[in-house]
Amino acid sequence: MKVTAVFFSPTCNTEKYVTEMVQATGEMPVVINVTSRDSEERVFGPDELVVFGAPVHGGLIPEIAARRFSKFKGTRTPAVIVASYGNRHYDDALVQMQDILSAQGFLPQGAAAVIGRHTFGEIQTDRPNAADLEEARDFMKRLLASERKEEALALPGNRPYLAKGVKGRFRPQTKKELCVGCGMCVRDCPVGAIAEDCATISEECISCFRCIRHCPMKGKFADSDLYKQVAAMMTEKLAVPRPNEFYL
Repeated sequence: MKVTAVFFSPTCNTEKYVTEMVQATGEMPVVINVTSRDSEERVFGPDELVVFGAPVHGGLIPEIAARRFSKFKGTRTPAVIVASYGNRHYDDALVQMQDILSAQGFLPQGAAAVIGRHTFGEIQTDRPNAADLEEARDFMKRLLASERKEEALALPGNRPYLAKGVKGRFRPQTKKELCVGCGMCVRDCPVGAIAEDCATISEECISCFRCIRHCPMKGKFADSDLYKQVAAMMTEKLAVPRPNEFYL
């Protein structure tokens, strides 16, 4: 069985879970990372397995992730849905991904709503941890041992979606004394929101904070008064860890 991992993962939480799952199959997976760029269109066969992963932003996956997933078509191809979120809730993200993939010819066989470090504040900073990843591997093994599902998978969520999603509420700032102009943030921004000067950030920003987490010089940060208020509130409110949820 050919196994493929497809993920949109600005801060690598989703990537970690999806990687564990595809490795648990025992196959050598094909890995397609659509975080920073589109993929070529691909069509998958009925005897393949594709694991799709994306983060949850405001109860839905980001629009850019949904658009990049649209490049992939299935022919009644088994698929797995992975939605990672920062300990608040995944809201309608699972059913949204189910709708996207089903419309493109995939047959979702299972789904996971899993916890990773929140983009804002200091929320669940140690997740995914070893126990989380072990749960992900066990889920995949149970899925592979189950019978193929031809009917729609029952998942929590609302249709029509009640969640509204979010765009860029907070734009990262640049410490000019630390920035060396390497251009990593420009190249890696999922939506191309960072100008060539490495400091100017457009309204296309989705506040994924990929540039903050990945800058080798620690030259990106978020420090507005509103951001600090929101981050402090969420850090306190979301201190109690939620469990991962798996659906077969």
